[in-house]
Amino acid sequence: MQGQEKMRYKIEYFKILNPPDIKGIINFINSTQNFFQVIDTKNVYSEIEIESAMLRADRKRSSSRVREPGILLLLYLGFTDQISVAISRTGISPETDHCAVVAGNSEDIKDFEREFPYFIRENRTIPIDTNNDDIFEKMSYVDTLI
Repeated sequence: MQGQEKMRYKIEYFKILNPPDIKGIINFINSTQNFFQVIDTKNVYSEIEIESAMLRADRKRSSSRVREPGILLLLYLGFTDQISVAISRTGISPETDHCAVVAGNSEDIKDFEREFPYFIRENRTIPIDTNNDDIFEKMSYVDTLI
């Protein structure tokens, strides 16, 4: 990413009042021009983990066999090189009741809220940081696989 400015991401947390419309959310993600990903927070330990996974996904995007940054983010957060496993661990499902939205543009989050009004913004639902080096070791292992 030589010559490119480091991208800043916004993380917002939501409580989901109804089972999420997975196809609708995927269509929304695919329609955005900027980075946008919805993450089930049940297996995410800290906001620092999300930020670290984003930095790794940004770095790996041009050299990985996986070029989609949202999928790379899920791979790092799911500690795996298998897309289906990563989606089942950290992607949203009909059972998801809390999530984090990671976006490159705040307007996309506002558009998401308008399209999915049963996603209610809430304060952070995971800690900002944890002292678990095992998380980052697992992400480093994923680096070697993808």
